[in-house]
Amino acid sequence: MMKFFSNIVNFFSPFDFKGNEQFNKIAELDGLQKASQFSLTNLNLQVVQQGTINSTNPQLIISNHIGGLDIAIIKSLLSKNNYVISLYASKKTLPKSFADDILPVYFSGKPQKFNNIIDQIFYSYCVSLEGNLSREEAMQKNRQTIATAAELISQGASVIIFPTGEMNEGGHWKPGVGHLLKQIRNPNAEIILTQIKGITRVDEYRIFKPSLRRLFFKPKTVEVTFHTPLNISELALENQDIPQIINRLEQEYCKIYPSENS
Repeated sequence: MMKFFSNIVNFFSPFDFKGNEQFNKIAELDGLQKASQFSLTNLNLQVVQQGTINSTNPQLIISNHIGGLDIAIIKSLLSKNNYVISLYASKKTLPKSFADDILPVYFSGKPQKFNNIIDQIFYSYCVSLEGNLSREEAMQKNRQTIATAAELISQGASVIIFPTGEMNEGGHWKPGVGHLLKQIRNPNAEIILTQIKGITRVDEYRIFKPSLRRLFFKPKTVEVTFHTPLNISELALENQDIPQIINRLEQEYCKIYPSENS
C-alpha cells in the first residue's frame, strides 16, 4: 500500500525521483565520482575542467559556493577519496557512500526557514538540520567536525570546504577554515583554491522531470578551475592568528579569481 501511494506521489510530482534513484544505485555500486557524472549529464550540465589535480598529497580544496549542485560538480572531477564539510547529512535519505563523506556543520537555534520551494525540497529530502541546539552545543559539534577534517587530511585524505559557509557569490570567509588549517599535521598537505563558474541557483530547478527540464532549460557548460597547489607548511600559518590566515587566503583567492571579490 505504501509503495502504491509513493508511486502516485512520484507520478504527480514535478521532481525527477527516478533520476535520484539511479544516482543512488550508481553511488553504491561505482562510487560518487561516477554518480555525480551521471547526475550532471542527466541535468544537461557539462563540466569543463581547467587545471589539474594530479598530486598524491592530501589536499584541502577551497571553493566558492553557488548552490546545491556544487558538491556534485567538484566530486565529478575527483577520483581520489575525499570528504565534504557541509550541512548535517541524514543517512536515511542519502546513499550511504555519500552520507559517509559528509563532515557535518550544525546551526544553533531553530532550523532555518527556506525562501523557495527548491530549498525546501532539497533540504527536507537531503539533509537534516538539527534544531534547538544552543550556541555552545553547535560550536562544540562544529569544533569536532573541524578536528575530524584536520585528522583526515593529516592521514592522507582530501577535504572540500566552502569557506563562505553559505550559498552566495562573493561572501566573506568564515573562521572555520582557519581553525582547520591550524590543526593539519601533514607537512605534504596542500591547498587547492578552486572556482566554480557558469551556474546559478536557478539551475537547481533542473531537478524537475526530464519533460519539464527540456522545456525550461537548455544544456549548459560549467567551468571548474583548480589553481596550482599551495603547500600548507610553506605558508608558516603557525605564526599567524585565525583572522590573519583568513584575510591572507581570501585576498589570495580574490587575486586569482577577481570575479569573486565583492
